[in-house]
Amino acid sequence: MAPPIRKTWVVLVASVFAQAAISALQLGLPALGPAIHLTAGFDTATIGLLFGLAGVFSAMAVIAWGQVADRTSDRFVSVVGLLVTALALALAAGFALAGQYIWMGVLVVISGISASAPSIGIIKGMSGSFRGHPRLGLAFGIRQAAIPIGAGLAGLALPFIALQAGLSAALIALAAALVAAGVAMAYALRHPGTHHHRVRRKGVPTTTAPKPPIPWRLIAPIFGAATLLTATQVGITALLSLYLFTARNWSYGG
Repeated sequence: MAPPIRKTWVVLVASVFAQAAISALQLGLPALGPAIHLTAGFDTATIGLLFGLAGVFSAMAVIAWGQVADRTSDRFVSVVGLLVTALALALAAGFALAGQYIWMGVLVVISGISASAPSIGIIKGMSGSFRGHPRLGLAFGIRQAAIPIGAGLAGLALPFIALQAGLSAALIALAAALVAAGVAMAYALRHPGTHHHRVRRKGVPTTTAPKPPIPWRLIAPIFGAATLLTATQVGITALLSLYLFTARNWSYGG
C-alpha cells in the first residue's frame, strides 16, 4: 500500500505558522531591547553583542542543520528545532525571573542556534510537498510573507507583554508560540514522501543518478547579496528601538 499523501494546504498553513513564530524570535526579539536594558541593566553595546552572537551562531548552524536534514527528515528537523528553541526561551525566562541575566543571555544565543533548524525543515518540507504543483511559486510567496508578518506581530505584542507582565512573560509567550508551531509541523509533515509522484513507465528500470556538484560560482554572489541585504535590514532595525529609548528619550510604549 502506498504511503498517505501529504495535503499541500495543511503543509502550507503549518509552514506559515512556524515561519511566523521563528521570525517573531529572530526579528521581533530586538523589540525587547528596552525591556532587557531596564530589567537586566545591559547597555546598548552588550545588547548588540547578544543579538549579534545569536545571529552569527545561527548562520553557522544553518549549514549543520542542513546536513542533519539530509540525513533525517524535514519533520525531525522542524519539530526538534522548534521545541529546543522553545525550551531555551523558557529556561531564559526562568533565569530572568531569578535575576541571573548572564545565563538568560546565553540561552537567548542558544535559541538562535536552534531556531535555524526549522527554516531548513520548512523549506525542505514545502519543496517535497509542492514538487510539481502548479502553484509552487505562490506557496513559497505566502510562506515568505510570514517573515515580516511574524516580525511585525512580535514587535507589537512583545513590548506590550513586557510592560504588563515583565520580560520573562514575553519570553514565555515566544516559547508558547514555538511549541504550537512544533505541534503544527509534526502534524503536517507526519507522512513521508511528496505530494506529486513521478509516474514510472512499466518495464523501464529506475536508476539513481549521481548528485551534481554544488554550483558555488552561482551561489556565492547570491550569498554575498543576501548578506548585504540582511545587514542593512536587520543591522539597522535590531537596535533602533533601544536607541530611540535610551538616546532619544522615547517611551517604551512609543
